[in-house]
Amino acid sequence: MTYFFIGGCPRAGTTLLQSILCSDDTVNPLIGEVGYLYHLVNAYKTGKIDFDRQGKYYFSNLVELRKFSAELANKFLEHTRKRYSNATHIVLKYPLIAELFSDIYELVEDVKFLLVIRDPRDTIASLIEVGKKMSKYDDSKTRHLTPMFTERKLSEFI
Repeated sequence: MTYFFIGGCPRAGTTLLQSILCSDDTVNPLIGEVGYLYHLVNAYKTGKIDFDRQGKYYFSNLVELRKFSAELANKFLEHTRKRYSNATHIVLKYPLIAELFSDIYELVEDVKFLLVIRDPRDTIASLIEVGKKMSKYDDSKTRHLTPMFTERKLSEFI
């Protein structure tokens, strides 16, 4: 069982790649983003950075932190695999997970990483178009990542 993780910049084509890969009968169907795992792995990454200041009170050393975090991540992946028991491989996507590829590699065995890269000019144009569409909806301010699309603060993403 191989886990394929797709990451990249939002609006770069990660969903398109996931759709293509999930059209194969040997993988899971197209499913939503794996944000939950992103947060689990990000906690591990933060725990490594803050270990001397905070982590040492909860774990004996970094190896113990890694083992604990690996158990959590692998338990989540195993749960996902059981939901799609016919799949021989699992394809998961979350654009921002690319920043955690090296941490996932430390925690999970048999992984492959796919990074989608798109011309930044096209990505920004796509963000602006989505922002225009989202600004028409009353509930757009409550959606996750909406400011990325509706506020023209592109300097924050450089």
